[in-house]
Amino acid sequence: MAVLVRLGRHVMSANDTGSFLSMTYGSALVHVKRNYDKLMHAHLKSIQEVRIIKKSKCGILPFVANFEYFAKTAEQIFKETERRTDLDKWYLKLLTVMFETIH
Repeated sequence: MAVLVRLGRHVMSANDTGSFLSMTYGSALVHVKRNYDKLMHAHLKSIQEVRIIKKSKCGILPFVANFEYFAKTAEQIFKETERRTDLDKWYLKLLTVMFETIH
């Protein structure tokens, strides 16, 4: 996630967009964004595939604890960046699936 933010800043602030280095950074940014989306899809799938035991009525679901750790880390990385909209989009998807999974 940190690489996505750093490369995004560099690509957006580049003066010579036609240079080899700028094009290489742009290509790397596309690959990093794809990997970020794959990570988020895997996180989403892990929430959907969780098996909740009906007998235990008390406790914190594993994906809730994982989301807390993820959110703390992501907030530190994406704080006041132009890539914040990517994170907010995924927050909406993750939280929707979390609430649908909890009965």
